[in-house]
Amino acid sequence: MRYAGQAFELPVPGPADPDPAELAEGFERAHEERYGYRDPEGEVVLVDIELAMVVPGPSPRPVAAAAGRLRRGSRRVLFDGEWVETPVLRGEPAAGAEAEGPVVFELPEATLVLPPGWSAAVDDHGTIAARLLTKTAPPQGTTR
Repeated sequence: MRYAGQAFELPVPGPADPDPAELAEGFERAHEERYGYRDPEGEVVLVDIELAMVVPGPSPRPVAAAAGRLRRGSRRVLFDGEWVETPVLRGEPAAGAEAEGPVVFELPEATLVLPPGWSAAVDDHGTIAARLLTKTAPPQGTTR
C-alpha cells in the first residue's frame, strides 16, 4: 500500500477477508512508524495483494531400486597413505544390499566412499546407512 503519488509501498498484513478501513489504518500506522508521520488528507492506494497458501500434498515414499542394477568394478583408492584395490559399485543399490569397506558407491547423484573398518546397508527407502565396525585408539594427544 502507499499514498497516491508515492513511488514506494509498505507491506500491510491482513486477514483473508480484510476490512478496507482496517487495512488503510494499518498502512497509516506502518507509514508513521517508518517515516514519522501520517497524511490524514492523503489517498491510500492498494497496489497489490500477496497471497500465501498451503495445500496438503502427497507424502513422498522413496523406495530402493530393484535388484540387479549395480555395475561392479574396482579401482585403486588411497586410504591412510596406502593404495588399496577397492570395489566400486555403480548405480542404485537394492534394499537389503550390504557392503564392508573399503568400497566406493557411485550413485546417480553422489559418491560415497566407505573406508576400511566401516560397513553399509541399504534400507527399504534406498538410504545407505554406514556404521563403524572397529574402533581404533585415537592418536596420542587427540580426543574423539
